[in-house]
Amino acid sequence: MKKYLASIVLISIVFASCGKTSIQISNEPDWNTLKMSILRASIINQSNLGQFGEYVSNAGLTSSDLEKYLDENGSLKPNSPENIIKTWQGLNQNRDAIIKIAKDSITFANNLGGRAEKIANFAKTVLPFENITLQADPSLPPGLTRASIAGKTAVLFVPPMAGRESFDSALLNAILQNAVSGKTYDMESIKKVCQKYGASLSPREQVFADLAFSLSTWIDNPDMPTDLRAYALKSSLKYGHIFSPQLGYGDMSVMENTKLEDIVDQAFADCSNLKYLMLLDSLLNPGRLGIKVKETSGGLEIDELSLSGPSEQAGLLPGDIIVEIDTQKITKIWELENLLYDKAANQYVIVKVSRDKTFSREKATTFEDDPSHPSRQYLFYQVLITPKNSLPEGVY
Repeated sequence: MKKYLASIVLISIVFASCGKTSIQISNEPDWNTLKMSILRASIINQSNLGQFGEYVSNAGLTSSDLEKYLDENGSLKPNSPENIIKTWQGLNQNRDAIIKIAKDSITFANNLGGRAEKIANFAKTVLPFENITLQADPSLPPGLTRASIAGKTAVLFVPPMAGRESFDSALLNAILQNAVSGKTYDMESIKKVCQKYGASLSPREQVFADLAFSLSTWIDNPDMPTDLRAYALKSSLKYGHIFSPQLGYGDMSVMENTKLEDIVDQAFADCSNLKYLMLLDSLLNPGRLGIKVKETSGGLEIDELSLSGPSEQAGLLPGDIIVEIDTQKITKIWELENLLYDKAANQYVIVKVSRDKTFSREKATTFEDDPSHPSRQYLFYQVLITPKNSLPEGVY
């Protein structure tokens, strides 16, 4: 554990013999430690600081700066450069706001009730820990958690502004690590996978963090619709969760008599499997239509078209309401994204749109009246799917 990680707010969770869970908030954030944690985290990855990012943006700090101009207590040394002085003063000026963020990051603990016990039952194992504490870590990106285990004590690290799902994930992370303690895996292969997909933790930590994130998706709502479940896991790739697309992990976690170590063994095996790497590549670069869209009361409306993109070339227009793609009804952005995950580049899809009759129907393969809107008509267009990496960010 890094010495300068924020000692934000510790929450003691004690499992009594009756199985009940009691929760107490025991300390206030230490301001100096919090400042140092924010500064050090900003050097590692400023974009992942969440709400803390605005207080250190474009500071241009390096590790040597902190070692050279800040003492062990985090106080400024004489003749510190202007960028460090300015950043340090900015943090001090926003002390109350930053501490509020730190406190807010775990206020959900007040409403957990029997949450930890529920997760323990879900995980089908007995928690071996006598003490569990929760600590906010500003260097963690949204959705990512880690755990540190020493004897019967587990420290769970969550990102700032964490929610209930972050607690779920962090606790599962600790359970997973305990379930496979002493086992060895092909860490060299796992390291390569983690590096390829921008892992921010050590390879072993990354495996547990990502797998815990995947499993936590199932805790509250195992009956969520299959397509929404698939979308939730696939889209989590945006945040670097390399194990999330393996839908089988979640399914395994709710099967009778499933042991967590079996799930972990499967995850580690996948990590060095060539077919799995090919799956990850396809999910990280899904098909796209070259459009920006917005949800309206009438449906999914095309807001913009990429210049010379596949949809513009096919004949689609801003203001078109997407009705179907390959006969599948589309009304939400997540439904569009989920469908496109399964479309390979350089294949054609048929896009059905609703459009005002006064507008052009050039290049439409066919058209028909829209019975629910006499002033509009349905048009069908053949659109060539293109890879995501050939288009700007935010374009579907």
